[in-house]
Parts: sequence; C-alpha cells; structure tokens
Amino acid sequence: MTKPIRHGIRYTYTRYGCRCEPCVAANAQYQRDSDNRRGGEVKDPDDVRHGTINFYTNFKCRCDKCRATHKAKMKRERIERHKQGLAAGDSRHGTYNGYTSWGCRCDPCKAASAEYRKTRT
Repeated sequence: MTKPIRHGIRYTYTRYGCRCEPCVAANAQYQRDSDNRRGGEVKDPDDVRHGTINFYTNFKCRCDKCRATHKAKMKRERIERHKQGLAAGDSRHGTYNGYTSWGCRCDPCKAASAEYRKTRT
C-alpha cells in the first residue's frame, strides 16, 4: 500500500513535481529562507569574489561587477540556446517559450507568440 502524498511541503514539490498552491508556497518559502541565510551579510567591496557567478548566485551580491558577469552569462546561454534550436518533435514547438527562449521561428511558434502578445495589450 502506498502512502498518500502530503501537500504543502517542499519534498512533495521537489520529489513528485507537484505544483499545487500549497506545495508551490512551501517551496517558495524554502527558497526565501535559503536566500536570507546566504545573502544577509554585508559584502566587502574589496572581496576578490566580486564579478563571479558564484558571488552573484550564492551570496546574492548585486554590485555592478556581479550584475555585469551575470548578464554576460545569461546572454551566452541565450545565444547558445538559439543556435541549438528545438528538435523537430520537441513539445515546446507552438509555445511562446519556444519562440522567445529558443529562438524558434516555425509557424506554430510565431502564432503562439502573436497570440501571447495580443493578450498582453
């Protein structure tokens, strides 16, 4: 006999992929608590870790050097995704995500993007 899944705890969110409101809220609270534990201290401006992805991500530093490094990393990843594109049978075809995040310009992706933009105005 299997045990019923408990909702409203982070384990259910991560282990079972549950996205019900209580599980999403539990995971969000965990992330906030984790961010507060790691990012609460004052960053020394002379710290040699400034300008690294580690300092931006794990220590929540948002100085100009760390932001610039993060921005460059995101740009490299976006360019790489666009080069890679979506495989022919990929389920993201025909979605706004396929159009924006993957740079796909097939007719279904273009239509999904146009539909999304209509709802935003």
